[in-house]
Amino acid sequence: MDTIQPSRWPTALVALLVGVAIGASAFWYLQRDTSDGSASVAEEVVTSTAEAETRDLRSYEEWAGVLQSGPTANVTASTRGTVTRNAEVGAAITLGDAIAEIDGQPVVALYGAVPQFRALDSNSDDGADIRQLEENLVALGYDPDGTVTVDEDYTTNTGLMVERWETDLGFETPDTIVDAGQIAFVAGPSEVASRTAVGSLVNTGQPLLTAVTLAKSGFVANDAAPPADAVTFPIDDDAETDEAGRPLSRWEEAQGSISVEVDVDESDSFPLGLDVEVELPDGQVIAARVESVSDVARTLQQGQNSITVVDVAIQPLDELDSSFTTGPVVVRVEDQAIIGATVIPVRALVALAEGGHAVEVEGRGLVGVELGSFDDGWVEITNGAIAPGETLTVPA
Repeated sequence: MDTIQPSRWPTALVALLVGVAIGASAFWYLQRDTSDGSASVAEEVVTSTAEAETRDLRSYEEWAGVLQSGPTANVTASTRGTVTRNAEVGAAITLGDAIAEIDGQPVVALYGAVPQFRALDSNSDDGADIRQLEENLVALGYDPDGTVTVDEDYTTNTGLMVERWETDLGFETPDTIVDAGQIAFVAGPSEVASRTAVGSLVNTGQPLLTAVTLAKSGFVANDAAPPADAVTFPIDDDAETDEAGRPLSRWEEAQGSISVEVDVDESDSFPLGLDVEVELPDGQVIAARVESVSDVARTLQQGQNSITVVDVAIQPLDELDSSFTTGPVVVRVEDQAIIGATVIPVRALVALAEGGHAVEVEGRGLVGVELGSFDDGWVEITNGAIAPGETLTVPA
């Protein structure tokens, strides 16, 4: 991905207007050459007025980025074996889906942040992975009588719930044990972006597939609340009166992320937590923040040349109220800021015959000015000759 060159304020202005010092004149004159090379002529220019203002001037460096539906994550194998089935690219991943098989055994997608790193049974030490398992299987309906207390303890009732689940999955010999490699915990509803080919040998920790997270998902107990702006889904009709400590509802929060490939020499421009602006494909500008910077550099080939880049992940802070869920974006990083500058419209400037610039100010005539930074049709006045609120003559 090419880096957009940083935008800079211009350091000079090509003057178009020649002012005639006649006090508070109602006209300016535009000096131009005639087409036949004869003497120049002056044309009357109708004028209007504008006011000097106080504004914050900012300059930005810009990079090309890509908007995607959500963060991308590897779904890894929790056991060694041959991939005998795998989800197709573009396939949806939802709670309880059997997304792959290793040596003929299903790998099932459940929601959670802790990956499966061990087999689980009644002899397992307490842990967050047990809570995740119980939350998911309750949400899938495998505790119809409400006998499971959702916690970090793998009880007899947990094992019975697992056995019912494995029966539905079609296991030849369902039991009360969750084997290593049986679960793939994902952040929420996802879509397959890439996959390991069927027939490949995978080791523990190697990717089965890469998934784009469409929504972050979790579970809410009866004494907790979901994240702000999350949408909740009741697990069962008795959820409101359940006193067992089991999750009462599942929540989902829409995700979206921006990725930028940055030259390693410029990666210092993206410190963690930096606030940036992002212009979406439809022109909408949103606030965002640098979430991570990869510590692994890679080489991009660009024609005959190559550059070394790192991947920067940027998370939107505003809701993505856009018709686009993917596409090119522009990421802007503030390069310089002048707070409280006195500015005037660029078109108010008059080029003086002896050099320099002036502005025609109501009640004061032509006033010489010194120019600072330019920004979007405005220019900073640095010598204090103009005060905010003063009325200026400008071309109509």
